[in-house]
Amino acid sequence: MRVPRRNSARLRPRSVRAKIVSLLMLPIVSLMALWGFAAVTTASSIGDTERAKDVNTELLAPVGDFVTVLQAERTAAMRYATAPEAFAKARKATDKAATALVNGINASSSDAALLDASLPGRIERLEADAAGLAKPRAEATAKKAGAPSAAYTAYSAIIEHAFAVTGALTGDRSTDAASEARVVLELGRAREALAQEQALLSAADARGALSEAQYGLFVGAVATQRQLLEPAVADLKAAHRAAYENVLDGDGYARVRAVENRV
Repeated sequence: MRVPRRNSARLRPRSVRAKIVSLLMLPIVSLMALWGFAAVTTASSIGDTERAKDVNTELLAPVGDFVTVLQAERTAAMRYATAPEAFAKARKATDKAATALVNGINASSSDAALLDASLPGRIERLEADAAGLAKPRAEATAKKAGAPSAAYTAYSAIIEHAFAVTGALTGDRSTDAASEARVVLELGRAREALAQEQALLSAADARGALSEAQYGLFVGAVATQRQLLEPAVADLKAAHRAAYENVLDGDGYARVRAVENRV
């Protein structure tokens, strides 16, 4: 089902691509870099043993990199019909990150249970996802009704599995470290919500309109992002908070919020 035509007119390919996707891109890139910095900083402080720290070093960064490129591939998949070359490029980046992820898993798998008893199972599931990317990619390129929505769901499920690994990696019994880890996870999920917005609007770019289901997902992603992002930033240590506030207080993020409201 399509949204009413008066709204569809606002979501013409040129409008979505030039005004929405481009506006979302700068904050996403900025927040990705800052989230990665915060994640690495937190990881360096949460290990009780040298071996646990090694697990974080070998696995946390590759998981974060894998999520980042998979989010980009999901966005490219949503507009595969109009830009297949972008999807091919995104797939290459994901394959490279998937290889690094598997290498990290192989290097740390023997020590994973030291951090969390559930971690080996979560890692095994994510490793299977990395080896099974053909499935969401087939959904993205299928010439059938509902293919973009199926691909979106498949990619999002893999990203959620990656967050499950990150959640276990950032677990800690120390109150201060656990608090920092919680903030990092909230920032990561806020970033994912923003990336979901971009993917859904890329689907509208290719289709000419958001379907009713996609519109509902978009509204939910906006709500999640807003509920998580600013409160999480407020909970950061001052040294990290300033960098995020530069993004959130900037004109680019203000334009993103205005476009979200308009959609």
